[in-house]
Amino acid sequence: EGEEAEGPSERGLLAQTAEAYSKLREALPESAALLGPERPGSGEDLFIDGLDSHELCVGDVFTVDGTGIVLQVSSPRRPCEVWNTVHATCGFLDGTELTGAPPQRRRLHGPALETEGNVRHFALVNTLAGFFFRVLRGGVLTTGAKLTLTSRPHPSWPLKRLGDLLYG
Repeated sequence: EGEEAEGPSERGLLAQTAEAYSKLREALPESAALLGPERPGSGEDLFIDGLDSHELCVGDVFTVDGTGIVLQVSSPRRPCEVWNTVHATCGFLDGTELTGAPPQRRRLHGPALETEGNVRHFALVNTLAGFFFRVLRGGVLTTGAKLTLTSRPHPSWPLKRLGDLLYG
């Protein structure tokens, strides 16, 4: 028999917003085709339109209309090195071209993952890599479901502020 979890996972669902993809496409036009709802590129579980992730606060509670689902914002996401692999076709922010291998096999060469000049670093320092929800009450999500903010217990802790403090 498995053990029951003591509480909801801090990283129950990974979400990304249309607004964050828009900011990424604007800053990284050479990657625009890889940064959008047609081809979500950050491994998110949820893609949310009409929500600005920079305005979300740690602890915000949302209900999903008509489902009984309750979600709570837990933290900004720190993107992994896969971002640079997935988005390697765009090259570096300094214009360096990546050549040779097919896009799915290209690896970044040059700046280290934690330094300036790559997609991962840009998403990290601008808090644009998505965020995590705790699932307080589960259920079935469907395309087009609407989130409603029901509680904001920590209005002085927006994800952008936390991201700037942790990664900026």
